[in-house]
Amino acid sequence: MTISVIVPVYNVEKYLAKCLDSLVNQTHKEFEIILVNDGSTDSSQSIIESYQAQYPQRIILINQENAGQSAARNRGIQEAKGKYIYFLDSDDYIKPDTLAIMYKTAEMNKLDYVIDGFEQVDEDGIKLSTYSIPTIPHNVVFDPRTNDELFLIHNSVWNRLYVRDLIIDNELHFMSGVWYEDLLFGHQYLIYAKRAMVINQQFYYYVQRPGSIMSSMTSEKNLDIKIVFDELIKYYKEKRVYGQYKELIEFMAINEFYIATMVRLIRTNTMDLAHQVRDAFEASFPNYQKNPRIASFPMKRKLVYKLLNMKMYRILAKLFK
Repeated sequence: MTISVIVPVYNVEKYLAKCLDSLVNQTHKEFEIILVNDGSTDSSQSIIESYQAQYPQRIILINQENAGQSAARNRGIQEAKGKYIYFLDSDDYIKPDTLAIMYKTAEMNKLDYVIDGFEQVDEDGIKLSTYSIPTIPHNVVFDPRTNDELFLIHNSVWNRLYVRDLIIDNELHFMSGVWYEDLLFGHQYLIYAKRAMVINQQFYYYVQRPGSIMSSMTSEKNLDIKIVFDELIKYYKEKRVYGQYKELIEFMAINEFYIATMVRLIRTNTMDLAHQVRDAFEASFPNYQKNPRIASFPMKRKLVYKLLNMKMYRILAKLFK
């Protein structure tokens, strides 16, 4: 088995068929699809069963009580038999040649980490934006442990190919019950990978669901980012690599924990939560303003950063209105 595609499923009856169609129509054929139904209460399970009846040799259905996306992915990892693992969210979909190109790229170059870009689309498939990785040379093998730019790219686990044995041998798993679990898992995996490549393609369609976006922007789960960064620092210290990555982790926190999360909350006028996030960030990274990488911010990012430091939230709200 070459690839195990792991898809956690929870109440996505509106999107699931498109996701599954994109998988069963892959030009690459030697792979398995592990669908972990995480206690769905809609028709998701029956949709999966109808596809499984058509593709019994390829689709594996696992039913479990609702335990969250992390638990569903962890169960998928346990059941996976492929040399490589690919994660796909059940409301997203991929291009027909995704697995073929990623597998061929990994095999030809003896890679243990393959990354591509993605297209952000709305529910009708209309493109909203394109995400590429211009900061890393494309189609060139590099050591991910020494590439600072890879450390700072989009914190998703989908749109990437992982080596299953690296995950199993190092006992990696997704942290349950928190948001930002992708950030933690991806950066834990990164220190074990030795050969990586960024492909100059956008194979993955990341679907933006308006209701989901709005609820996430105001949720108290935004505070989970402190838990995740604390766990990442703890893990790196245990593996005795924290000193090597300390500055990078702090800079990533400035971007993700501080700027991105604060702006998200300011835009929705969720100020009580914004104050909590700021207090948590400053408690974890009290010397963040001395980080030398701040000088690399582009002009707009630097402006936002300075406005946050000066607590000029009303101006920021107008800026992102």
